[in-house]
Amino acid sequence: MMRTTFSLLFAITTFGLATAHVSNVTSDITSVGHAVQNLNKTVSFYHNVLGLQVLIQDSQSVANEAYGLLTNTSTTALYRTAKIQFPNQEWPLVLTQYYNVSTTTVKRREQSVPKPPRKEPPQRPGGPSDYFTVPPPTITDGPGMRYIIRGSGVGAVFNISSSVYWAAATGNCDPTTRCEYYEYYDPTRVTIAHPAAYSGIGMTTYAVRDLDMVLKQIRAAGLTVVTRGGSPVVVDGARSIVVRDPSGYLVRLDENHCG
Repeated sequence: MMRTTFSLLFAITTFGLATAHVSNVTSDITSVGHAVQNLNKTVSFYHNVLGLQVLIQDSQSVANEAYGLLTNTSTTALYRTAKIQFPNQEWPLVLTQYYNVSTTTVKRREQSVPKPPRKEPPQRPGGPSDYFTVPPPTITDGPGMRYIIRGSGVGAVFNISSSVYWAAATGNCDPTTRCEYYEYYDPTRVTIAHPAAYSGIGMTTYAVRDLDMVLKQIRAAGLTVVTRGGSPVVVDGARSIVVRDPSGYLVRLDENHCG
């Protein structure tokens, strides 16, 4: 079975929802995506350079007041969207260009960070030193992370100092998609919590079975609700809300009564 690796580069945070025993309310990932500065150029990269299929691409910008409320951008904003097909996946990459709303391109770190003042232990007591010495994990199809590793040596991959230690949780977030979450022990790191319209800011969309129950737990955990007014809105025929995970990443939740 072909598997797609989906790396989410934000910190792993332990909070109330992570330790509570709850049933799985997420029925599927429905899309991943991000805001773009120029939709045509971005689509050209994914299609002409990477060879991915373009499912749809808006030729003109459209007004969608509900989407403006959902993303807390502007009720007068205009949008152009394209959907790119991932190989062997049912869910697409959604690219969105915003108009009539304040936007900017988020500047990524382009140089090594300073060496931490103290070294974090690169392993659990008696555990492996890094990813490359970890035996192949046992992956079971279905949601949830399966194991945690710690170490160093990934600096060159993500253009950060090779001396920065990290931790990772990896596993399957659906039967065909492998997710990886990284936390870096770097004193200079900051939370990425930019508005949805800023170019390069990502958003992952999940279908959930009981949006009100999930939202209640999100509020109890003290997480941020992005959607204007703090309550779900109807977008594309479904009740939806956008929240931030503990690291500031945008998460859209669409209610799915059929899951």
